[in-house]
Amino acid sequence: MAGFLLDYVLGPTVEGKRQKKAISSDTELTESPCSGVLYKLKQQKSALSSRSFVERFFWVDDHNYCLRYASSRNKNLMKGVHFEDIINVKPTNHPKFFVVYGRIKKLTLRAPSAEACVKWVSKLSHSLKTFQDLQKSKGQPGDGQEL
Repeated sequence: MAGFLLDYVLGPTVEGKRQKKAISSDTELTESPCSGVLYKLKQQKSALSSRSFVERFFWVDDHNYCLRYASSRNKNLMKGVHFEDIINVKPTNHPKFFVVYGRIKKLTLRAPSAEACVKWVSKLSHSLKTFQDLQKSKGQPGDGQEL
């Protein structure tokens, strides 16, 4: 993964549409302390089938306040969710599953182990709380509350 450069960041939604913002081309994927392979539930699929999940490389981008992911096959096609669009992160009853609840959609994710799941939920919850506290101190929206 070394040398994989990020070329854009998805910004917060504006009237339901995503904005692309340019970021420094020297921001490398390897800078994230929380990164790894997770399995993302496909849209409109049941979590009961293993074929309903696709392998993706995820990382927490604390610098740009995003949860990012890329196809394991094509690292140039990145997607992400800005922390401003994330409402909550919660584990499920299954020890390897957790859900990232967003304003527009939710991501149901499966970690490779129960320990990895706990680490992801902890890191994402901490990063989200840090972002929300920063927004509150600036007096800006994005604190998990609707205006």
